[in-house]
Amino acid sequence: MNALRAFPLLAAVAASGCMTGPRPVNHPPRDYLSANQPNQVWVTLNDGEQLVVTGLRVITDTVFGWSVDGSQELMIAVSDIREVQARRISVVRSAIIPATLVLGGIAAYLFVSNDGTQAGLSQNDCADAELDPEDCPIP
Repeated sequence: MNALRAFPLLAAVAASGCMTGPRPVNHPPRDYLSANQPNQVWVTLNDGEQLVVTGLRVITDTVFGWSVDGSQELMIAVSDIREVQARRISVVRSAIIPATLVLGGIAAYLFVSNDGTQAGLSQNDCADAELDPEDCPIP
């Protein structure tokens, strides 16, 4: 696979890996939706029906959006919403990505910087001891 094609795919996977699953929002639905207008939310209506709304916009007291597959336009009064769940950035998951890159870089550096010599052995050690020539540093 071409590296230029793989990079956006890896970036998308990494970005989605930084997000939590749908979690209940601690604010009233009207306040949260008006202030944030996230791309996708999981909504529980007062009658118990659960909907996933994408591309939502809040205009006055109505939520406009689309069903997950984009086939149905949704209009929901904010007063009809009992609970809102949304995905948020996970600090722990987000920290794992740079930590992995740093540790991978260190491991790659150590792997590349090892030029075939074993640490602590010198030419004198090889001459004095009965070591296999493959275990001694290259002169």
